[in-house]
Amino acid sequence: MTWTRRRFVGTGVVLASGLWVPACSCDEGHGAPTGSAAPVRSLAPSIAGPRVIVVGAGMAGLAAAGALASRGANVVVLEQRDRVGGRVWTDRSLGFPVERGAHWIEGSEGNPLVPLVAEAGARLVTDVEEVRAFDHDGRELEAEELAAADGAEAALIEEIADLAEDYEDDDDLSIGAALAANDEDDDDATPFQHRLRDLGIASLETDTAGSLDRLSLLGYDDPEAGYDGESFFLPDGYDALPRFLARDLEVRLGVTVATISTQTRRVRVTTSTGDEEADAVIVTIPLGALRAEAIRFEPPLPEEKRDAIAGLEMGTLDKIILRFPSAFWSGGGNTLLYASERRGELPLWIDWHRASGQPALIAFAGGDYALALEQREDAEVIDDAMRVLRACFGGSTPLPTGSLVQRWHEDPITHGSYSYVPVDSSPDARTALAAPIGERVFFAGEATNRRNPATVHGAYESGLRVADEVAEALALT
Repeated sequence: MTWTRRRFVGTGVVLASGLWVPACSCDEGHGAPTGSAAPVRSLAPSIAGPRVIVVGAGMAGLAAAGALASRGANVVVLEQRDRVGGRVWTDRSLGFPVERGAHWIEGSEGNPLVPLVAEAGARLVTDVEEVRAFDHDGRELEAEELAAADGAEAALIEEIADLAEDYEDDDDLSIGAALAANDEDDDDATPFQHRLRDLGIASLETDTAGSLDRLSLLGYDDPEAGYDGESFFLPDGYDALPRFLARDLEVRLGVTVATISTQTRRVRVTTSTGDEEADAVIVTIPLGALRAEAIRFEPPLPEEKRDAIAGLEMGTLDKIILRFPSAFWSGGGNTLLYASERRGELPLWIDWHRASGQPALIAFAGGDYALALEQREDAEVIDDAMRVLRACFGGSTPLPTGSLVQRWHEDPITHGSYSYVPVDSSPDARTALAAPIGERVFFAGEATNRRNPATVHGAYESGLRVADEVAEALALT
């Protein structure tokens, strides 16, 4: 079984009704930060083909809209935020690009984002995945210990795969429960070994964005999922991709969709700016928004669709981004691991200086630790991060000169970072979520991608998939 890194979790542009409007200069989680890339121009095409409304200007919605427009459809994209990208969100308020959301392009071999990057003219930097690791007291691990820390997550994944095979004919249980039962005979482990195991669990929870106590053991990811090869950063901004996809589309920002009705001949979409009609509607809003019933469907969604939405849950992967006067930590790997005595406490850090030349560190928090983090003030969160850094790099570690704390669970639009399969559900829920309702209402987004959920490329692939479905339904070439 293969578990790939899930770093998910958009950009600063304002484009509406074909107008080129300056981006917001604020940094309140809803607009373009100061110093964002120049806004893109939205073009309203005069096309006489079938009309398609796409709800959501994330990677899935933009991919679908572009593919359908190229086949002759009259497409409009409605986006609640005042930027495109959704959970792809590049922030430039610290003076250089950092990612509040999606962070990696995962795998180079066959990944459709790689040629898209080339088309967009964006710059890639390889994630060399060179690791440094520190014990709870800041002691840097050496040689054999480092290998054990670096392999802690891989060892845990192998154990989970073995447990899943043992339980495959039984009732489902959580990964956490299965691991706990497997731990009962491991009384000889040292405190350090326990911390390494907790590091593996915390690392996996940053990948899945959910507590292992809620993730299904039998609903683990398809072992054929993911792409091989190197992974990459986009040091000049991941937002280059959604901005490129949006460049020739009619994208209306700041539009909230309230109702989608199929009770008349054409689909009627009620929005905050008026009613729209179309031959088909593509819904690409996040799973968290579907679970929160952000859009009312008339008639109500069929039972199998409601069951699919209930059968998946939204995980949380948050970030603490710290800018410093200089890169005092330089000289080692670009990935820092921390084996805390508190499971889940900031197990993964990325050296953004190594990738971009900018003096910043990015800490990740996932699962229950992230949910607890979101209830605290920024100052408290940053103090905790600094305590970890001072343990590892000494008491003279300087204070950051800028910081960002990203809270995805509290985001009122996404309600989390990306989807996972909980106990007593299965990946079949993803297939059911992806299924259209008749030939007029269609669904896309990372949660609908059974092979590559919880990734940017998975969202993009789902947009291309749904475009094919709509094209067939509307008899587009």
